[in-house]
Amino acid sequence: MKKISLTNLNKYTYFFLSTSFIITFFRFLSMPFLTIFLSYTTYFSTAQIGLIIGIPGLIQLILGVIASNIIDYFSDKFSIILSILLPACGMLGYIFFDSYVLMLFSSVVCGIGWSIYNPLLMSCLMRYSNGNSDIIIEINYWIINLSGAIGPLVGALLSDGKSEFPFFLFSGALFFLAISTLILFPYKRKKKLLEEKQDSPQLSAVIENLKNDILILCKSKASLFLFFSFFSINFIEAQYNTNFALHLTEVTKDGPNALASMMIAMTATILILQPISIKI
Repeated sequence: MKKISLTNLNKYTYFFLSTSFIITFFRFLSMPFLTIFLSYTTYFSTAQIGLIIGIPGLIQLILGVIASNIIDYFSDKFSIILSILLPACGMLGYIFFDSYVLMLFSSVVCGIGWSIYNPLLMSCLMRYSNGNSDIIIEINYWIINLSGAIGPLVGALLSDGKSEFPFFLFSGALFFLAISTLILFPYKRKKKLLEEKQDSPQLSAVIENLKNDILILCKSKASLFLFFSFFSINFIEAQYNTNFALHLTEVTKDGPNALASMMIAMTATILILQPISIKI
């Protein structure tokens, strides 16, 4: 395996790896228990709760290609802050809104934010990797699984699925990252901004690239296969986060802890076997 010294990484690489850990940690700390929380605190049916939780994934599926092209037109600083603030606000909607329509709106807002954040994170990790993009992506994947192994455990300890506290924590962590981005990324003078705008892709070029990406997706059998594979994986995961969470609360005495234990077992297995599988 390719080896890399952590001292060779710049501060932006550390920032994005830390951001990946924090966001994934708080997502696993809170989101797996959202179904249970909504079932206890609202009058919504299981189907309605499933739609609330499934909409962000659907939005990402629809806007993923579009967002990845449009964010090239804006600065990293603006795109990062926007992608983090949208889910932060959407998360608060799950807590404060009683209306089903407003809950759906919160899910849409979260989905838009995540559709910007996910491709942007990967793009920034590769851009600031100093030629070590492969190993940086592997480190990021390991970090995601590490946070995924710790998050459900902390979430189960903090709440039994009936408290809004984990969602407050997640939203607060996102606001903290947005402020950190504002401080870490330097203020650029107007002249510098104009130079970057000239070097950045024009809107017409962004639209043209988007059309080409969609055509490639529609014409390439391999792309379509991967597209529907990812769709199926996310569809199954959505069931895991909705129906299965409610099922555990019905068949066990402590559904949240049972859910957390199963998720920890899954992510810990990935955490242990990933270095071996990569080696092979």
